[in-house]
Amino acid sequence: MAEYDAALEIDPNDPTAYASKAITFVVSGRAREAFSPAQLALRISPRDPFAFLWHYWLCHAHLHVREYGEAIDECRRSVNLNNLYWYAYVDLTSAYGATGQLEQAQQSLTELNKLRPDFTVQWYRDLGYSISSNPQFRREFDDIVGGLRKGGAREQ
Repeated sequence: MAEYDAALEIDPNDPTAYASKAITFVVSGRAREAFSPAQLALRISPRDPFAFLWHYWLCHAHLHVREYGEAIDECRRSVNLNNLYWYAYVDLTSAYGATGQLEQAQQSLTELNKLRPDFTVQWYRDLGYSISSNPQFRREFDDIVGGLRKGGAREQ
């Protein structure tokens, strides 16, 4: 986090530093703090080639705090900008599964499986746990995994 703050002292208009700070908040178990820097990155550079990623990071932060409607909206924005970014389909499947929107969960799962036919819940859980050992992050990530199960993702 200190590196991003230092970068922003040098250039307070660096959208990449704001966006990177956002995802760092999420993996640090501080997802609620991710919204402002990610939104600022998008305001500074709305047509940035990485805007799809920043929308996904907003989606992921919303999913971590169980704001499913907002997560779905941001992931849809991410997919609209780059429909090959498979992580957005993971979060869409989870959000739809968590809210009982099983038809939509199956639709996003179909798109995910086209891009990642090897995708499984267990593999994704292991991936998430390899990213952060923060207990809060892992509790929230377990909820995301639960949404994937409810959405019909293959376990193994």
